[in-house]
Amino acid sequence: MIHFHFMFDNLSAKVKLKGFDLLSFKGSLPHFSDDAPKARGNSCKRAFDQGHFYINVDKVGGVFKYSSHPAFKTYPVAPEWITNLWQADKISDLTAKYLYVRCKKFTKQMLDNVDFQVRARKTLEREAEQRYVQLELDKQKKDPIAVPEVNQEFLSQFFQLLRWRRKFLVLDGPSQLGKTLFASSFDFRLRVHAMF
Repeated sequence: MIHFHFMFDNLSAKVKLKGFDLLSFKGSLPHFSDDAPKARGNSCKRAFDQGHFYINVDKVGGVFKYSSHPAFKTYPVAPEWITNLWQADKISDLTAKYLYVRCKKFTKQMLDNVDFQVRARKTLEREAEQRYVQLELDKQKKDPIAVPEVNQEFLSQFFQLLRWRRKFLVLDGPSQLGKTLFASSFDFRLRVHAMF
């Protein structure tokens, strides 16, 4: 999907289009916004500057950009403009950091915020992946089989804290028999016993 942005910023005269349909692209007409002309004085100038910045910034998936008023040279950039684009995922984390440095306003605070957000996002993604893996593994789990001999001869020894020696258990059998699940159930039973 491709979309275009045009902005006309003649502050001294009203821009008139002879035919709005001349701006159509493959049958699609552009969205027309007249919010900026309602502003006056510095507010209008700020709206135009923000429009130029939006067009000229390195957005994710951008193909071509051009503005006759380059950012940081013909007008100062407000950090909230960068934050708005970053929040909307229209610019990458790296681009946001680069723009904050060039903005020279609240730079350390903004860079720390990006770094913190990146770390937090990675943590949440890792936790979500771990939850997904655990849920998928739980689907494969079977209820542990109780073997009276194992309970009496093997597990019972761990309920006595002081012992010189302990017996050991060897599980033998083909793959997919359930040896690992059977052994992992011991830990659960021992922990439950320890709680009481």
